[in-house]
Amino acid sequence: MPGISVTEYFRTIIINLNEGLGELCAVTGCHILSGVVEAVEDPDHPFTLIPRLTHDGAHLTFEGYERLGRAIVRTLREWGCESGSRVLLVGDSITAGYPEYEPLLLGPGYGDERHSFGYLIRTMLTCTVINCGISGDLTSSMVSRLPVHLREEPDMVILQGGANDAYHSIEMREHHLTRAMAEGIAASILSNFRRMIEICRERDIRCAVIPLLPFYDGSPGEG
Repeated sequence: MPGISVTEYFRTIIINLNEGLGELCAVTGCHILSGVVEAVEDPDHPFTLIPRLTHDGAHLTFEGYERLGRAIVRTLREWGCESGSRVLLVGDSITAGYPEYEPLLLGPGYGDERHSFGYLIRTMLTCTVINCGISGDLTSSMVSRLPVHLREEPDMVILQGGANDAYHSIEMREHHLTRAMAEGIAASILSNFRRMIEICRERDIRCAVIPLLPFYDGSPGEG
């Protein structure tokens, strides 16, 4: 089977995973925050992060987090998120607020909370936000730690992740990438999201999922 580029590999994962998440949420009653993709995606280049919103192709600048946060807040308002709700965030570095904010690893008093979408949820919706994002985390680890975080008794859980699974899969395959591999990784990530959604439903906790965000590979003409 012929190999594909890293860019095509990521795009295949994004397409397959986000389509799967949409279908999964439709049958489970979980809410997919699909509008967040439009907030940070280059309108002229699908699957591409607006260049000025990232400093390394994946992580967001302050403007990127603000765009992402406002899109999440807008959707949560439409979904009926109430003032005073306890909102648990479980994800990777995008959730944590990397590189300026790592509350779970370094403590909530370290860094700039404004460099996270959790800040806008907390301030614009007047919610209590429990940020449990961990930089570099895989979705399999998120599954394992979710029950521990649910001891915080949240009213709502927002799940985000998958990029590190994709990056890790590239390292494991030494850049010999195929479309079938990308589809398999997307299926594996989707399975982990399915389990996390099930864990929330078993406890009768409302759940929302952030789709896998676009990235920017620095290709000429993109953005």
